[in-house]
Amino acid sequence: MGLEAMGVGEMVYDAINECPLDTRKTLYGTVLTSGGTSMFPGFSTRLENELEKIWMGNNKKTKKLPFKINIMDPPRRKYSVFMGAGVYAGHLNSTENGWITKDDWEE
Repeated sequence: MGLEAMGVGEMVYDAINECPLDTRKTLYGTVLTSGGTSMFPGFSTRLENELEKIWMGNNKKTKKLPFKINIMDPPRRKYSVFMGAGVYAGHLNSTENGWITKDDWEE
């Protein structure tokens, strides 16, 4: 395709480091994968290794990670996004102000 883009490990690292300092340890310990691409064999292990490598490269004064990186990969993660959207849509359907009109959206 001729496109340059960051890898998943870099994107996860950047997203976590945009968060407040006191929440980062928890976020590194609870990375949840979802979607069809996460079903590739070894995806979670590779993501964990990449996160550790990036973190160690940016924190050269430390010899080891001060926290545990945990990549959670539930067996039905291929459908997690769809199931989450279904739960959210069900919640919106049960509330009065859950939906907006097309005109509001376009505005």
